[in-house]
Amino acid sequence: MLRPMSQPNYRAPSRIPQRAGVGLRIDQAREILRAPRGVAFLEMRAENLASDAAPLRALLSVIRERFPLSLRSAALSIGRMRSLDRRHLANLQRLVALYRPGAFSAPLAPAAGDAGYPPADESTVSCIATHVDQVQNVLGLRMLLECPVAETAGEGIAGRAEVLAEIIARTDCRLSLDLGIVAGGAVRAGLSPADCLDALPLAAVGQIRLPALGIDSHLPSTERPAAATAAWAIYTHLIAQIGPAPTLLDAAERVSYPALAGAAVRANAIMDDICVANFRRIA
Repeated sequence: MLRPMSQPNYRAPSRIPQRAGVGLRIDQAREILRAPRGVAFLEMRAENLASDAAPLRALLSVIRERFPLSLRSAALSIGRMRSLDRRHLANLQRLVALYRPGAFSAPLAPAAGDAGYPPADESTVSCIATHVDQVQNVLGLRMLLECPVAETAGEGIAGRAEVLAEIIARTDCRLSLDLGIVAGGAVRAGLSPADCLDALPLAAVGQIRLPALGIDSHLPSTERPAAATAAWAIYTHLIAQIGPAPTLLDAAERVSYPALAGAAVRANAIMDDICVANFRRIA
């Protein structure tokens, strides 16, 4: 039976630092432990932790002692119009108790693998808010809600900002803002990326997802270079507005850890430069 996390049996997790982190790949774990190279936290994918083998648990326990961890589930289906999968939610609760992540994120999608927005009507928004509340109560963590990937040229990501803002207002969750999505939607629709970004509830951003070396999942190949360049420009624009924030460098499986770490160093440098510039302006 699912029960809300209570303080006696859930130790407060390490806070996710306002620095750059990367997704944890087990084949890169030893390299990460040996030379973090500017990586300040790691994201675990719940669907990759199905195995309960002792060696995996031991490795993750070592990593947990060295790095703050965040947890992401791509299969939770927050946006669907029926009850959440209780077995999946129970497994997430088990992972939270075991590895004590400092944050939990999931995409706002009707089903796993579905990149579209749910309908923007009251019944859907109410259902999603109920799901978010349930997740937050069961896991004992404030949820980071990810924007869906696909946008129509007519509406774009900015056109759905009011849906996100309403869900955030009802649940006090936070936004995991994928700048690859913002940049891709702007390029596809011929819109200004800054305009799309500024229409979103930026005060609720709790995490930024940034394509490390390019966008390769949801755009035609001819549009990816422009979108990747735009994503980093938007990142600078966003940090100047909201200040430093936990930044997750997204990348395809083939990207090496040194390349990922280099992108993390680049993101950290942007945050540092803007902090210094703001300090000088105040002084």
